[in-house]
Amino acid sequence: MTAHRYAQWLLAIALTHFSLGVFIFWSELGEIARAGVFASLNPDNLNTAVAFWFLMFSLPLLTVSAALWHNQQAVGQPVIVMSLVSAGIGCVLMPASGFWTLLVLALVALWRNRSPAMAHA
Repeated sequence: MTAHRYAQWLLAIALTHFSLGVFIFWSELGEIARAGVFASLNPDNLNTAVAFWFLMFSLPLLTVSAALWHNQQAVGQPVIVMSLVSAGIGCVLMPASGFWTLLVLALVALWRNRSPAMAHA
C-alpha cells in the first residue's frame, strides 16, 4: 500500500472521528463555549475533558496523513508498526471504539507490503 493511499484512509478515519466527536459531545462543547473557552477544562468536569481529548486525537491523525500525502512509495514499516501498536492497545482497553478502523488499515498495509512486488498494490 502506498503512503498516499494510507494517508487517504487515515484522513477518512480522522474526519470521521472528529465529526462523530462534535456530534457526540455537542453539549460538552457548548459548556466549553459558555465557560469562555480559555482555561475552561478542569478536573471538576471530566466530560468536557473527555470531549477535548476525543477531538484532539484527530489532529495527530491529520498530521500523519498530511506528512504521507504526496509520498507514492510504500508506507514505511515504522508507520505500520506504530499504527498496529496504537490500535492494538486501543482495541484491548476500549473494544467498543474506532481503534478497529486503524487496526484494519494497518493490517491491510502490512499484508499489501509483505513483499517488494506487492508494495504498490
